Formats: sequence, structure tokens, C-alpha cells
Amino acid sequence: MAEKKQKQQDDFLVSLETYLAHQVHLGTKVISPDMRHYIYRRKADGVAVFNTLLVNERMKLAIKFLSNYNPEDVIVVCKREEGWYAVKKFSEVTGIKAFIRKYPAGILTNPKLDNFIQPKLVFVVDPWQDRNAVKDAKQVNIPVMAVCTSSSRTAYIDFVLPANNRNELSLALVFYLLAKGYNEARAKPVNFKLEDFIKPEQLKLLEELKKKTKEKIKKVKQRKKARK
Repeated sequence: MAEKKQKQQDDFLVSLETYLAHQVHLGTKVISPDMRHYIYRRKADGVAVFNTLLVNERMKLAIKFLSNYNPEDVIVVCKREEGWYAVKKFSEVTGIKAFIRKYPAGILTNPKLDNFIQPKLVFVVDPWQDRNAVKDAKQVNIPVMAVCTSSSRTAYIDFVLPANNRNELSLALVFYLLAKGYNEARAKPVNFKLEDFIKPEQLKLLEELKKKTKEKIKKVKQRKKARK
């Protein structure tokens, strides 16, 4: 069992330590029936913890799914402030159009509008915050991909990417991995790094989280060794 788990971790897009330091694995205190499958456990404070093996597998599938579409056929919608910086960088390096802060009402459903568009995929950072975009996409039969936290409802989501969508560092890692995978799949240059998706003022916090994560992983390994 331990060997199998190690092999799965060896197949991670980034190290387990990186996923944990960026807090991609943390949900909310609410677990919806739709997202229960992706949950590993609850922390002592009640916060849901995603199964990082499943998060990594869904991330790989998300890259494949997204890579089926040309940049001009996709839009990303992000009302949640925590995602603005990362989504803007994602748009810049992939060429995929992004709507941050505000989703223009009717751009998918009203052909009379000057800014009317007909994408083949709508990608939202939060199914609830970006529900107007989800609703419009469903009205005109456009598939929706979404980053979903533990409390998300996924009835109108065609592709679920389980991850912490309420944290800047988490969304930085999510959109870096998607951008890197997308550009590699489409033979486009990957002339950017993870740090480019992180606000400069967040880098110090990330270093602190990395140190804490290393310490936690070390303690867990020591406890497991002591039990043998």
C-alpha cells in the first residue's frame, strides 16, 4: 500500500509539499454531496481536506480537457478577488480571454450586443460567485469547467476541478499548472514560472508555509516510522 501511494505521488505534477504549501488541499467547513467524493478527511477545526491524489489526477485531466480547445474558443470568468492576479497571468501566457471582477451580462446570450461572443468552453473560478456566467453558458449549451471547493454545487458543471478556490496561493498554483500543461500540449512556449502567478507580497508568506509544511511532513514520517 505504501509503495503504491509513493508511486502515485511520484506521478504528481508538482511535489506533495508544493500542493500542501499552496493550500490547494483545503476546502471549507461545508461539504456538498457533489464534492464528497474528493474529500479525504476533516481537520480538527472542521475544515474539509481534499484528497491530493484525486486533485492531482483531476488536474491532469483538466489540462487534457482544456487543451482540446483553441485559445479563442475559451473564456475564463473570475469574480473572486483571490483569483484576479493568477487569472490575468494565465490569460497573458495562453491567449485565453479572461473576464475578471465583472462578467458582462448577456455576452453569451444576446447577439445584439457589440461584445457578443460564442466560445466553445466557459471556465469559471467559482460556480457560485460566477453563477451568471454558468447560467448563460447552460442557456446556450456551452460546456462549463470550474474550480470547485468542498461546498460547491456542480449540477451545471461539465468538468469539476477540485481545489481551494478561495486562496491566492492555491489559485496561483492551479492556473500555473493549467497554463504550463496547456502550452506544452499545444506546442507553445512555456517561458514563465510559478512565481509569475504569485503576487510579490505573497512570496514571503509562501516561504513560511513551505517551512511549516516540511516540518509537518517530517513529523508524520517520524510517527509512521515509530509505529513500525
